Amino acid sequence: MPCAIDEQSKWAFWVDRANMQKRQIETRRKRLMWAPLVQGQSRIQIERLAFSANNILYMTLGDKNGYWDLFPGDDAFGCPPAWGVGRVVETKSEHLSEGERLFGFFPIGSHCVLTPTNLGACHILDVAPNRMAVAPAYNRYSRLTHVSGYDGVDGDWRILLRPLAVVGMLVAQVLADNRFFEATSLVITSASSKTGIGVGSIVKQSNPEKRIIGVTAKSRVKFVQSLNVFDEVTAYGDYSSLQAESSLLFDLTGSVSLVSELQQKLSSGLLKTWAAGRSHKTNHLSEQGVSGLVSERFFAPLYMSEYLSKWGGAEFEKRFSSAIEILKNVLVPHLTIDRIQTTTQLSDVYDAFLGNTITSNHGYIIDALSI
Repeated sequence: MPCAIDEQSKWAFWVDRANMQKRQIETRRKRLMWAPLVQGQSRIQIERLAFSANNILYMTLGDKNGYWDLFPGDDAFGCPPAWGVGRVVETKSEHLSEGERLFGFFPIGSHCVLTPTNLGACHILDVAPNRMAVAPAYNRYSRLTHVSGYDGVDGDWRILLRPLAVVGMLVAQVLADNRFFEATSLVITSASSKTGIGVGSIVKQSNPEKRIIGVTAKSRVKFVQSLNVFDEVTAYGDYSSLQAESSLLFDLTGSVSLVSELQQKLSSGLLKTWAAGRSHKTNHLSEQGVSGLVSERFFAPLYMSEYLSKWGGAEFEKRFSSAIEILKNVLVPHLTIDRIQTTTQLSDVYDAFLGNTITSNHGYIIDALSI
């Protein structure tokens, strides 16, 4: 039975693909997310979304990695994606029922349309043609029908930390599968970021005998030390304590100069460098095209697809549950989560993330039902 969408509840956050400073929150354009369903589709009402620095990264890499194609607008504007929870409010698909809740990649807005196919009791996959350009992990949604903990305050931190816990779990598993590449230490840049903390805490739990070293801004050293995740924390540019031992470098900054400095300091003891982020706004490795600086890109969605195929959905969720508990115990006591409930708040927080003024002990949840 068709579900009438309240006009007052329809909204979406549109960003100029060529200039991320330009954005608008409106409902006037004709969009796929509000069009009548065709056979095989389901409409999702979005409940809550995590808003973080990752959202800025998705937009920055939107054309290169296909993120703008997930929830298309017109040629100029796109709706950026975010991780969150939604509920099926209308369906013409045999694979989803009205009332089911899902966790996955949604547009920053009130609704979206999926074309689901069943992946078993734990997951569904959106097979809409416009989504084929991205890694399959972004098209996979977890069913929350028999999963607790995604409501209220617990739901806020789970939505915010789930993608970070997945990255930490995957890094730990790749290291386990390769006997830590025979290294004795792992150096993590941008160690004060939620991703850096997630990787550090989960890898350390699995490898207590290894040295986990965090590198961060001088102003964040004391905070990172207070987490008791890293065996050593040092500031950018102050590498006197780093030893030329057999080590791995997990870089979240994307900075040519910083990675080069660390590689020179770690010297011949450095066995592998992973490029895994772009927290620093300029001088990116990919933009410079510097040969030899990066031995491998760590792209979590590809590893996620590999291990989902290897383990199956149920085992993946079981391992993830252990990983997010580790991150919860480390980060949640230090984390302040604010809910975004108005368009003004959303614009203000968006500007703050663009300006890189949000600290890792602050988190934001978009309350999509309130905007």
